[in-house]
Amino acid sequence: MTPWKGTLMPTKRREPSNAETPWGNATFVDHFGDGIDFYQTERGGGFNVSHGLNGRVPVYIRNAAGWYESERDWAVVAAVFPDRFTGREMGAAYKTLRDWRPG
Repeated sequence: MTPWKGTLMPTKRREPSNAETPWGNATFVDHFGDGIDFYQTERGGGFNVSHGLNGRVPVYIRNAAGWYESERDWAVVAAVFPDRFTGREMGAAYKTLRDWRPG
């Protein structure tokens, strides 16, 4: 389970979706503001960051296609766009980054 599930801020909006993702067709999408969407599928899910915003992600951790899976990569999105996440989510993101990419 991702640490930020169930902690959606009021500014985030959820709606049904059948968009195609790297993990299969989505069942819903959470909009984290313009250009950042989280897609959930039956097999998993992750964030899609628009091309324009994805350019802000440092090259060494950027996914060129803008997809960031929900187990670890989501923390990259949170670290680069902290204003889109709660304090609790940010704490989980920094812990994920420390554990995943130490040093």
